[in-house]
Amino acid sequence: MQLSGRTTASRLGQRLDGRQLRGYRDAVHDEPGSTHGEAHEIHLPPPSFSPPLLGLGVMLLAFGILYSVVLIAVGGLLMVAAIATWLIDDARAYVKAGDPTGDDGHGGN
Repeated sequence: MQLSGRTTASRLGQRLDGRQLRGYRDAVHDEPGSTHGEAHEIHLPPPSFSPPLLGLGVMLLAFGILYSVVLIAVGGLLMVAAIATWLIDDARAYVKAGDPTGDDGHGGN
């Protein structure tokens, strides 16, 4: 539905000048064969048990506040272990992925 010739961006309450509107159109309607629509590999982290374990640890910690010091200890230990394994897994994935820019990371020539 078009309201009196208004663009999608102005209907959303955004007022865009000419440059911004061209950028919006380019981003939304990429022409076939254009160069800024290059295909890149989608990066997804590997599956991990750490996030659900972290949630379980937080839940046990919260129940421990209500019921028992033992649950606080178990939940806290599980939470710390889950955070540590998640960070280690992420560091390994980062090292395995390498540098996407191909330079040495300093930005110089």
